[in-house]
Amino acid sequence: MTETLLEALLDTLKTIPILYFVYLLILFLQRKMDIGLLLGKQEQRFGPVIGALLGSFPQCGFSAACTELYRAGIIGAGTLVSVYISTSDEAIPVLLSHPGRMGEVALLLASKVITAVLAGYLLANTVFRRQMKELAERRREEAELREEIRAAEEYERFLASQQPEGEVPPSQSEVPEAESSLPPEQVPSLQGNCGCRSCSSNVFVSALYHTLRTGIFVGITLAAINLALYWIGEERLAAFLLSGELLQPFVTALIGFVPGCAVSVLLVELYTAGTISFGAAVAGLSTGAGFGYLMLFRGGRWNGSGRNGRDGLKILACTYGAAVVSGLAVTLISRWMRIL
Repeated sequence: MTETLLEALLDTLKTIPILYFVYLLILFLQRKMDIGLLLGKQEQRFGPVIGALLGSFPQCGFSAACTELYRAGIIGAGTLVSVYISTSDEAIPVLLSHPGRMGEVALLLASKVITAVLAGYLLANTVFRRQMKELAERRREEAELREEIRAAEEYERFLASQQPEGEVPPSQSEVPEAESSLPPEQVPSLQGNCGCRSCSSNVFVSALYHTLRTGIFVGITLAAINLALYWIGEERLAAFLLSGELLQPFVTALIGFVPGCAVSVLLVELYTAGTISFGAAVAGLSTGAGFGYLMLFRGGRWNGSGRNGRDGLKILACTYGAAVVSGLAVTLISRWMRIL
């Protein structure tokens, strides 16, 4: 047993330098992007595509920020599901810390992004079609109101230019601002913040914090897995899980809903140990949206949009269904091509 725990500790220490480098790169790029600005302008046509690409960036804070954008009525449910599915949380850095896994990282990202885009557009035009129409109508009304405000401001400038110097032009009637639109400073953003509320403004300190946090998760997970394999027997456990390979995605997709980074670490380590299939890992990581689900149900009702918890349950159900289908598809393709 001592050797089992020591092996887990040594494996964890080996991942620390790689994790630190990966997080430095992640945080540096992350602070150059503004999710609210990027998604808000192109959401109607390219929302699922942008959401899937942003979600695939290894950081669970994206799902939390996009959940706030959804609650604020800036993005639709289809785009939010695409973000949830593509969110990789700590899985990519942990998988990269295992030598020779680059090809599998590329396949994992491709599987999740393709599933996220297809599911996002499909759900936006079926399950959430009415909601998307309401969102489009709301955007149209806000655009008209902004145009009225712009016209009123231009007219005021014209009147001011016609007044003799020193006179104050008559005050125009105030034009109400769009109640449903958020000022730029209030739009949820991840620029300079990963969503965990523990980041420093110093990128090197933040990377160290994330590295240590993930390293602890990895160490505890590895120790738990190694002890389970020691007590149960690696061959017996693998035979139990792999005997129902087509059922694994249904189970791992449910496990992925558990908030926190430890679940994604667990799924990756189970996969690298050969205990679950690649398709099962894809399914579990496709529902692993970190703390985004907690943000989704925070407060019971959505801010200013009138949506309730039933929409949240629909989003969870759709995310689960897409994850399971993706996992099964990857499993069947893997069997057919005899890979992974």
